[in-house]
Amino acid sequence: MATLRSGLLFALCCGGLPAQAPPAWRSVPVAAVDAVVFALRWAHGFDGDAPDESGAAAAVAEYRLARARRAVPDVLASGATVAADATVVHVLVPATAADRGLAFCRALLDDAQPVDADLAAVAIARTALAADDADGVYPGPVLAGSARRALLTGGGARGVAGSAAAIQALTPARLQQLLAAPVAVHGIVLGACGADGCGAAAALPLPTVVPGAAPPSAVRSAPPAAAAAQPHRLADGPIVALAFAVPGGTAPAAFALAVEVARQRAARALPLQGREGIARAPLVTWSGLHGDPVLVFCRRGPNGTEPAAAFAELDALVADLRARPPTAAELDTARRSLRAELGLSPLPPGTDGAALPGRAVALLLAELRSVDEAALDAVTPAAAQAALAAVVEPRRAFRGALVPARSAASR
Repeated sequence: MATLRSGLLFALCCGGLPAQAPPAWRSVPVAAVDAVVFALRWAHGFDGDAPDESGAAAAVAEYRLARARRAVPDVLASGATVAADATVVHVLVPATAADRGLAFCRALLDDAQPVDADLAAVAIARTALAADDADGVYPGPVLAGSARRALLTGGGARGVAGSAAAIQALTPARLQQLLAAPVAVHGIVLGACGADGCGAAAALPLPTVVPGAAPPSAVRSAPPAAAAAQPHRLADGPIVALAFAVPGGTAPAAFALAVEVARQRAARALPLQGREGIARAPLVTWSGLHGDPVLVFCRRGPNGTEPAAAFAELDALVADLRARPPTAAELDTARRSLRAELGLSPLPPGTDGAALPGRAVALLLAELRSVDEAALDAVTPAAAQAALAAVVEPRRAFRGALVPARSAASR
């Protein structure tokens, strides 16, 4: 584990590839656990989709997952994660059933077999429904998607889960073509890594062809105009978003720590006032591991339809973050949080198997990025403040608001 800790490269922003390519398979043993997770990462995510097929990466992942679940149904858990530039699918099995995990991986990789039309239809429908939920149902993702479109050009200017209409337009034949497209794959085995798991996984061949890079997202040159408040049927009060584009050159370690500090201050200064959890509208939303190009602050305002009070609170939070450097205690807490979230802290012996999939996904996404643990330790309060202040420039903010639909209609 010490070697893993010192050598791991992970992403906290839109960083580049590590100087040395990771091996096709990695094994990370954890002592005294009763499970093992196998995870595969494809070098294609949401931003690699064609503009008229936004969200296709999620449909492909859902189909692969469904195909593997049908072939190997007796597993503890499985799932898929689609980021901006990568897709990770995992399977968790008992420590005594590593052969099932390997069989699941083989089914995930078996893209040569003809597409099952019924399975494809279900995968497309599920993915389209998720995109529709993100773009039209849950206030937090709705606002985040609006911010992306207002702030960015290129592949990042989309809803957080792609376009429901574009996904629904996919056909089984087109899905077959997308599955057949050459994409490099890397894998990880984490947990009870016996010879029957780790050794056999290393012998499983993985594709090595890397697709052409998708055009990078770019920040629009003109500041976005303030968006008019939109009625929304699930808003139980005004819900507002203050969002900022995160340019690719942003200092990744310093910015990630600054965002963690922002989460701390937001939690202290802005107690939740409504159904923010149901609305999927946390106070601060940004994930470096997922390659998020936009930082979003959300706030549910006082009951009523006027968003001004909620915007005032977010403006005050941003002003405080720009003016006041993190304290040593805030920065220390932020470092601990990031180390735990991104897999830099070794899992203790006897870890519950349910914790393994999240760690495996984080480690695979981490390999794509370019900030190491030493860089986290080197960040000073002034550097963290400067990194965030360069992004949260009030004049370049997107301002969006959702208000209760019935109240808006009665005005």
